[in-house]
Amino acid sequence: MSPQRSLAPTVPALVFLTWSVAVTLAFGNRLLNADGDTARHIRHGEWILQHGLIRADPFSFSRAGEPFVGFEYGSQVVFGLVHRLAGLPGIVVLSALLIAATWALVARFLLRRGVEPAFAYCVTMASSILGAMHWAARPHLFTQLFVVTLLGWLDRPRAARPRWWAFGGLFLLWANLHGGWLYGLILIGLFALPDLFGWLARRDDSERRRAAASWVAVGATAAAVTVLNPYGVELPLHVLGFFRSGLIQSQTSEFMPPGFRDLGTRLFLLGIVVAVAALARSRRPLPVGHLLVVSANLAFALMARRNIALFVLTALPLLALHFDSSARRLPEPPNFRASFAEAQRRGRFWLWAAPVALLVSLLAAAGGRVGGARIVADGFDPGIFPTQAVAQARQAGVQGRIFSEFLWGGYMLYAWPEQKVFIDGGTDHYGDEILREYLEIWTLRPGWRARFRHWEFQHALVPTKSALAAELVAEPGWGVWWCDPRAVLLSRDALPEGPAQPNTPECEALTRGR
Repeated sequence: MSPQRSLAPTVPALVFLTWSVAVTLAFGNRLLNADGDTARHIRHGEWILQHGLIRADPFSFSRAGEPFVGFEYGSQVVFGLVHRLAGLPGIVVLSALLIAATWALVARFLLRRGVEPAFAYCVTMASSILGAMHWAARPHLFTQLFVVTLLGWLDRPRAARPRWWAFGGLFLLWANLHGGWLYGLILIGLFALPDLFGWLARRDDSERRRAAASWVAVGATAAAVTVLNPYGVELPLHVLGFFRSGLIQSQTSEFMPPGFRDLGTRLFLLGIVVAVAALARSRRPLPVGHLLVVSANLAFALMARRNIALFVLTALPLLALHFDSSARRLPEPPNFRASFAEAQRRGRFWLWAAPVALLVSLLAAAGGRVGGARIVADGFDPGIFPTQAVAQARQAGVQGRIFSEFLWGGYMLYAWPEQKVFIDGGTDHYGDEILREYLEIWTLRPGWRARFRHWEFQHALVPTKSALAAELVAEPGWGVWWCDPRAVLLSRDALPEGPAQPNTPECEALTRGR
């Protein structure tokens, strides 16, 4: 007889409730302002909704009309639709729900594998806190959701694993939403290796042959369906080609190794130390497949800080499976384990998850306000982006080629759509050559003036305190059109008619030495 149900939330429901509400209310500014890519993805999505799939660059003058492969086009369409319906609060809520669903799935994975509910909750919450450093309103949130789904499918006995066509459906959706499907293929390979090597070692073993054949069918199907997208084979080739660009990866912070100087990466380092110490004391070895996943993802995370999120989504749950029996022997507060076990045994998920998802969605539809008070972020931070300068320039109808700070390119696409950019965060499209020219100008390397003249820039939108701003202010023919504490817009020769300049210490310091 099934236990009588109660109104208590299950462990996955508790995780979903926590993060859907907390991220919506407390992380909105961070989600929107992590970099300029959120704005860029919204702009791309709205363009696709209005004009159709992007096949030639309509956004820049540096690569105008060049072939364009939108490997995130599906998620950009989702972002564009949500933005049309609910603006930036809608983007915050969409991101919060994706994050909450991802970690609820982590808890569900642990519980289905028999992990004690209290330990499953603690591991999930600790892992999510470690993964929070990569929470941003960007398409990779879809990949994180798919990674946990895939992990739950792979870490099963062959008889309980979904059929090959289910993997095909997952990767078909994945490939049309985000380029992270490539990691999914790697994850399949890591789980498959023990059976494949076992079959190669003992080819007369029929069971190993069937296991290896099953993995080959899954991997081949998953890889094959990635070409079923509007760009065809160009999309997977484009995603693979991105990792050949050493310059782009060396100049993008999230592709750099973690420096262990900030709180998030130090917590990650602490997690590594604890895991290694626990494994050293463990009397049981990790299963070979789990060891491969843990080791590979640790290597990925140490090579690029963006991969820390993948480590906490895959390696930590697998380690939790290994240490569950040890955790059961630890001392506990009175009724701690019993209360979680009872809630999981008798509680409900959708009774809590559905109303919470509906509530935050309605909050987004209301513009993120309750009774006139704003409780969900609805704007880009003027301390990070050149919001005032762009608004003034757009209102005044400023035209002409403009050089802008790299991370501001995506924001300009969103807030100043009439203005084409030199470069933005879509470095996979611009390639090494444009990025190298940008860096030569931005860092004032020898020959930067020749590069600047070559592109015939008529304006420059850069941070007020930047070295480039100081150099341009001293250049003959260049003058300040707008200046505020965050950004200065300089123009060459005849200055456009515009507003009076704010009299701030930063702007006075910039123009004093001219």
